[in-house]
Amino acid sequence: MFEGRWIVAWMAGLVLVVVSVAMIAGLRDEPASRGQSPPSRISPPREHGEEFEEATSELEPDLEEPWADEEEEPAEGIRELSGIATDSSNGALEGVEIEVADFGRLRTISDEDGGFRLHSVPTQPVILVARATGYAETRVSVRRSEPDGEQRVDVSLADGDGVAGEVVDPDGASVARAQVGCVADFKRQRSVSTDRYGRFELPEGSAGCEAVAKIQGFDDSPQVVLELGTGNLLVLARFASIAGVVIDSDGHPPRSFVISIDSFHPVEGGEAERRYRHTFSNPRGSFTVPGLRAGSYVFTVGLPGGRQMRSTSITVRRGEQRKGVRLSAQEPPETPGD
Repeated sequence: MFEGRWIVAWMAGLVLVVVSVAMIAGLRDEPASRGQSPPSRISPPREHGEEFEEATSELEPDLEEPWADEEEEPAEGIRELSGIATDSSNGALEGVEIEVADFGRLRTISDEDGGFRLHSVPTQPVILVARATGYAETRVSVRRSEPDGEQRVDVSLADGDGVAGEVVDPDGASVARAQVGCVADFKRQRSVSTDRYGRFELPEGSAGCEAVAKIQGFDDSPQVVLELGTGNLLVLARFASIAGVVIDSDGHPPRSFVISIDSFHPVEGGEAERRYRHTFSNPRGSFTVPGLRAGSYVFTVGLPGGRQMRSTSITVRRGEQRKGVRLSAQEPPETPGD
């Protein structure tokens, strides 16, 4: 009987062990119920390039690239373009800006004979654009040509719609940065400046007005009635001068005297003369008053001892170098040519 009880106890203990093991195994299979994360499953590392080899392993080994047999089209060649820029009268035009449309770096300026040359111009068809102050913009089509050659293209510019022209000095040379405008507009400080080639352009409404050109170092140009087109020419004048001698009340030339401008009346409504005062010292009593604008002058002469005398009106034309004028306290001044 004792032996039977021992067997029963042994079997009960075995069952208890089996149940305990099963419970422990169940807890390990359900980690989420206890707030734990399941163990991560990380794939074993692959060698560098293994993915690319797998992705491309199915490609045919003899498959050719679709562009392998294509040839690149040859680039356009270059050439030179040369010619002459002229106006509507076939006269050579200096200072015309010429460029290849859509190729802003390809540009040049015509020389004094109207000639121009453009280098490294593509051989494809292009358009030349020509511009100059006072002229309408001109566009010329240039056909395709062979590379490494020279192609002749002349450009003719028509007059613009406004009023244009040129300012020159007394020797006929173009004058840059001269101010040009109608006389009435100058009083309102409205004028235009000539370009580096002496050309100017005014609005179409300026036609018929009396215009003048001004610049430091020259007397104003004579007034010119402006016309439509580019044929308006304004010629600056040299300054005038008046030279002569001074005689005092004793009939002798003073060794020292002062000459100043008492009054000035310009021609054609020009500007008032600047103030002038100069001391002369010489035994002959001679003087020269330079840099005068055209008009009529009255001088005041200051003599030693505080004495003064006043001349009559002396008129000079533009650029006139008047000599032999006698300013005397005994008689009216001599003004040859009045």
